[in-house]
Amino acid sequence: MKKIVEIQGLDFHYRNQPSLLSNLNLQFHTGSIYGLVGKNGEGKSTLLKIISGLVFPLRGKVKVLGVDSHSRKSKILERIFFLPEEIELPSLNTQQFESVYAPFYRNFNSAMYHELLNNFMVELPDKLDKLPYSQRKKFSIAFGLATNAQVILLDEPTKGLDHHSKKQFLKIISSASSNKNCILVSMQQLDGMEDIIDTFIYMDNHQVVFKETGNLITQK
Repeated sequence: MKKIVEIQGLDFHYRNQPSLLSNLNLQFHTGSIYGLVGKNGEGKSTLLKIISGLVFPLRGKVKVLGVDSHSRKSKILERIFFLPEEIELPSLNTQQFESVYAPFYRNFNSAMYHELLNNFMVELPDKLDKLPYSQRKKFSIAFGLATNAQVILLDEPTKGLDHHSKKQFLKIISSASSNKNCILVSMQQLDGMEDIIDTFIYMDNHQVVFKETGNLITQK
């Protein structure tokens, strides 16, 4: 496995707010699905944003593919996909969305994109902004996996999905994991994810309190 994300001594807080992340040290490798677990407000979403380069660390280093995440270099951005918890889609149809956003990702696979939309049974209206929350989420997951990004960051991806859609998601994410990518999923509850997660990282009081393999979690 290749080290793909390295975090050293990361500190972060928003202006005039208490510390959100404190002296965080983590490494993520290809060929693994990581579960970032903790209650709301622990800084999970912020950590994903820092890795993706949307938010800058106050102290410490965050390197993605050997490059500082805050540099926002195009050669790195095209290899990262970040799915936020709340999703807003533009007033475009499926083909228009693909033509606008797919070029940002050199390894985008159009056939995979449409296959995943079909597998997720996404009901596509004339304009994507008309999709209900659960459908927007499934649409965005399908697009994100089709980018074939090396670093895939998913913030509460199963929130709002029904039981059948969650089972589909678990199956699709498991098959999407490869020795070329790293998938990091944030969650408040395991919600069945223990079946596919390789390593769980538990956060409490804005720090990593322990890190365990998925096999150890399922044995407890």
